[in-house]
Amino acid sequence: MTTGLGILIGIIFLVYSLMSTVRPMWAFTLLVIMWGLEQLIQSYIPFFYDNGILFNIYVAGIVGVAAARRVLLSEANIKEYLNLTMLCTTLLYLLGFASLLWSQGGTVATEVITWLTPYIFIGVYLATLLPSRIEDFNEFRKVFLIAGTLIAVFIVINPNFQFYGDRAMVNLGGTSKRGNPLALAEVGALLAVTAAISRDRGITGFKIALRAAMVIIGLGLALQTGSRGQVIAAAVVIIFLYPTARKSENLGQTFINLVGVFAFAFFIYFAASSFITNENLKRWSIYSLIEGGSGRLEFVWMYMLEFVKSPQAWLIGFGTQSFSEVVPGAPANMVENLFAETLFELGFVGFGLMLVIIFNTVFKAIWLIKNSPDESARINSVLLFGFWLCYVLLAAKQYNLWTGFAFFYTSIVITKCALVAQREWPELEEEEYEYSDEYDPVDESYDEHNAHSY
Repeated sequence: MTTGLGILIGIIFLVYSLMSTVRPMWAFTLLVIMWGLEQLIQSYIPFFYDNGILFNIYVAGIVGVAAARRVLLSEANIKEYLNLTMLCTTLLYLLGFASLLWSQGGTVATEVITWLTPYIFIGVYLATLLPSRIEDFNEFRKVFLIAGTLIAVFIVINPNFQFYGDRAMVNLGGTSKRGNPLALAEVGALLAVTAAISRDRGITGFKIALRAAMVIIGLGLALQTGSRGQVIAAAVVIIFLYPTARKSENLGQTFINLVGVFAFAFFIYFAASSFITNENLKRWSIYSLIEGGSGRLEFVWMYMLEFVKSPQAWLIGFGTQSFSEVVPGAPANMVENLFAETLFELGFVGFGLMLVIIFNTVFKAIWLIKNSPDESARINSVLLFGFWLCYVLLAAKQYNLWTGFAFFYTSIVITKCALVAQREWPELEEEEYEYSDEYDPVDESYDEHNAHSY
């Protein structure tokens, strides 16, 4: 059975990836689900575990072809692509590369940067060419819901998906070859967020039940993997952004939105009560949650103490990957907090660039949400901002500058879509105004022929 499913998954992936070369948002979806999809394929087709680099090269090629096609067809909106967020991100990475000159991380820092630079290039500079405008995320939502659900289902039914201690992971062969549970949890969390925030025309009981099932499936996968940050991020985003995705212009709409919030809060509770079992109960205890959070805060505190008493590092930091060398008896190689590491390793210069990225992204996201001309654009804007918030929360517990490129490419895409919208949406409003001004049924001079020209 596993072999048969492996062949089926391989065929689906091949067809999907080839379609992605001519459907840019399919390629963008492929990047978002890349790490979870890689584990899925590795779990069914062992060849790709031993040759994982081939999968990564193939995905890079697909994204590259789709991006090149966008540029050649003049659909990439290059002017808006080269935005302030892109500039600050590029300067931040250049500073990170330059910090090798004074970094105390030695060969470890060089190895990390060398290994991850290709992925940064794909995510930050190629994938951000794929979405041309916020309306493109209509297609993304549909494709991601299908692809994310299939990944979650095929992972869960895989006999190699087992509990090891208090976390479920994919056994990729042998006793030590296990997939990264955080990658699976990220797909599950983003699936839950997308299902909760999305809404298509023609609401039916079946569609509501389907979306609820996707929320439960996504959160269920994240809960089983014991990835607390991903689950918390998804729950927070769903509860706080669900009402934002729907305008409340009257009391009736406000009531419906409130019912929706309570409904999805119930789905979150149902997923937690269903997937937190005796095998992983300990990991989800209050004590464990506090311990996990305090452990990371302790890393940040240790690094901060060294930073404060080292004025020579205030301007440009200790250099990338310096934690274990700077902090005496450091319990890990890195803090795994993107924002703290940016400050301590790239100094006030790097942290200043990070603040510009954050504030500019938030400003552009709010503008998109407030000025969306229709419900579809509003849902897309809220969803993209929801993804960004998830990545922000994850960046505070597992990312660093070199692994947190999802945070950066999402920031760039939000800024790009907002700039395109600032150019296109006023024109749309002007066209609508001109049309309504010309069509006056009371005006006898109204030319019926002109109405058909619209």
